[in-house]
Amino acid sequence: MSYRSISYWFDSLGAEPELRPPLPGDREVDVAIVGGGFTGLWTAYYLMLADPSCRVAVIERETAGFGASGRNGGWCVAMIHGLEEFFARDPQRGAAMREAIKASVDEVGAVCKAEGIEADFHKGGGLVVASNAPQAARLRAGLEIDREIGWTEEDIYWLDPEELKARIRVSSNFGGTFNANTAAVNPAKLARGVADAAERRGASIYEQTTALAVEPGRVRTSHGTVRAPRIVMALDAHVTRLPGCRRNSLPTYEHMIATEPLSDQVWDEIGPQSEGSLAMAAACSSMRNARRITGLRLAGAMSTTVTVRPSKLASRGSRTSSDCASTPCARCFRSSESSPSPTVGGVCSVCREISFHRSRSTRRLASGA
Repeated sequence: MSYRSISYWFDSLGAEPELRPPLPGDREVDVAIVGGGFTGLWTAYYLMLADPSCRVAVIERETAGFGASGRNGGWCVAMIHGLEEFFARDPQRGAAMREAIKASVDEVGAVCKAEGIEADFHKGGGLVVASNAPQAARLRAGLEIDREIGWTEEDIYWLDPEELKARIRVSSNFGGTFNANTAAVNPAKLARGVADAAERRGASIYEQTTALAVEPGRVRTSHGTVRAPRIVMALDAHVTRLPGCRRNSLPTYEHMIATEPLSDQVWDEIGPQSEGSLAMAAACSSMRNARRITGLRLAGAMSTTVTVRPSKLASRGSRTSSDCASTPCARCFRSSESSPSPTVGGVCSVCREISFHRSRSTRRLASGA
């Protein structure tokens, strides 16, 4: 297959990626990592950084960055859904997590510089734009929660319509937020670069190797068995391919489109915020301004992997996307006595927004790009 065809990002590599050889047979290591996306690759990199003698094996069915890691919106943002619930349970650990999330953006840039990874990393901040009054109210409510858990004005702040217009011009402007801890990056280049860096430091990455089963102390693959006292599951949505894990997650999808390179005149019409990232508060689309690198504008639909307990999933029964589209999200449900019942996912019938993130109770479902 042509890996360049899987995403704009892989195509931007300029050539087919050079595939690493598969697992050559049974192996015994200290840590086995199943999945060659960002979770698995960063884990391998930092394990080798902490202990160069550690025997680390990454098992990847296709090639490094093949999954969501190589075909997302190109955002690197200090955000994790459900952080406020974590604060409610343990404020001290919540604060530590917040600071770690904030530091991670600069850490990605620092690793790119230290390891010579040309991933087009640029920390230009990110705008979230409200195109109607309910979206503006939701953004302001979210900003209040951000303040409660310690995000400061230096991290994220509100822009009124005039302030927003000075940064970017949109047809329907009700204000928005600016998150300074946001960078744009080419995710395919980043994934490939982190894989190379982990290998240089001693990790083994076996591509074209399918994990057939993960069992205590071993990973059975299409090319042999890897035995390890510690196994890291870094499959995200692909965990559903493993036996017994089909109903552990509900993966949703993402669409990405890219324009032809835009002229300077078009960029001038759009506005000066041309080197950062932009999202619409409807939470169903995001755009990354790539003028600095290619002159392209990239747009994508949001994707989320929701991890649930199988028993709870079974108790809800099966709901199709059309079912979810006919019911309101939790926020709109509370404000309308005539509504049927709140949906746990999909598009709200009232505000037309993705409902995984509409309330504190449902936001904890999202695992969070």
